[in-house]
Amino acid sequence: MKEELIAKFKKSKKSGIKLLAIASSMVVISLSVSGCVKSVPCDIDELHAHKYVNKNSSVCKYVVSEKEYLYDFYRTDEYIPVTKEEEKLLEYMSNNNLYKISENENIINDVTKTHNDFLEYEYEYESDDTIIITSPIGDMIYTTIIPDTSTKYSWTTDENHEDLTGNTRIGHYQYCAYNISKNSKGQFVIIESGYVDDLNEIKNEYPYINDSFYDIKYITDQKLVEKAKEKIK
Repeated sequence: MKEELIAKFKKSKKSGIKLLAIASSMVVISLSVSGCVKSVPCDIDELHAHKYVNKNSSVCKYVVSEKEYLYDFYRTDEYIPVTKEEEKLLEYMSNNNLYKISENENIINDVTKTHNDFLEYEYEYESDDTIIITSPIGDMIYTTIIPDTSTKYSWTTDENHEDLTGNTRIGHYQYCAYNISKNSKGQFVIIESGYVDDLNEIKNEYPYINDSFYDIKYITDQKLVEKAKEKIK
């Protein structure tokens, strides 16, 4: 029996994506480094960790290293004395992109102060798609291209956008933090807090964040949306 493989490739006329302008953001650390990184001379005898600052986001961490750069982080002269066990913890934090909230509160506040709930409106638009059908028959493969148009839906913060459907939703920011513990084998493990409305509520129990410490939860229940609209206005 002849077997047909159908693949659909979609290309939208409109992206329907509204970019959110955020004053500052936690930047994902690049894992590519070119060339050799030189070490900085240091005459501190005791075991210590230097403060490293991300050149893009200004988030900081402490690492036992004398390297001038660690990926996107540059070394400062500021340091803290550490024990061997603390050195292992700092290394684990660095390898897992975890940062102490207490050491980065100004940066976190710069990000979160822009996080206000926002209202979005659903709209519809026509999307031109292409259906490609390949049919192998013997040693030949026949290809049929069929144009296809379908109605799609997306969201915008523009209340005057064309082709609105009447559906609305609320974008609400939530936050996640972490703690570090040890398992029965003495290995470090990460414990996630789950998402909450206020990072200050959990920062004592979960004192670390990573690069993606917040997310947007969308409220679609129209009764809840109507209540939230009043707070936004």
